[in-house]
Amino acid sequence: MEVQIYGSDIQRRGLYCSAHLGVVSIFFSTSATETNDFFNWQAQVDAGETVTVDPSLLLSKIASTDGQTVTYLGSDTQPNCTLKYCWYGYFAPQTIGDAQLQWIKDKTGVEWNNRATNQFPFTGYVNTNSPIF
Repeated sequence: MEVQIYGSDIQRRGLYCSAHLGVVSIFFSTSATETNDFFNWQAQVDAGETVTVDPSLLLSKIASTDGQTVTYLGSDTQPNCTLKYCWYGYFAPQTIGDAQLQWIKDKTGVEWNNRATNQFPFTGYVNTNSPIF
């Protein structure tokens, strides 16, 4: 599974992202025995409460300095796919519990979402030490 967190560079510090927009892409592997505290918001949804999502449970503030990220200039993945987003991919997969993933499938009605993607090499900048917004 993949989670994509979209954001904007409100202080407009990005050099290569002309629109000052970014996406952090985080991958997950499933586990029958472990869970991930990031998905604690699922209980809030079930209880009808206001949902609070804490992305710091997935990435530390220094994640871009540990050599586990790749950065490139890409699009928002929607037509017309204009190159204006800085993408930050995190190599180290996080864990999602089987029950947590099943909850997502049950709530969305989507068993899987797989589509053809562009294959490497991609066009853009690759920098494993680039800062996240």
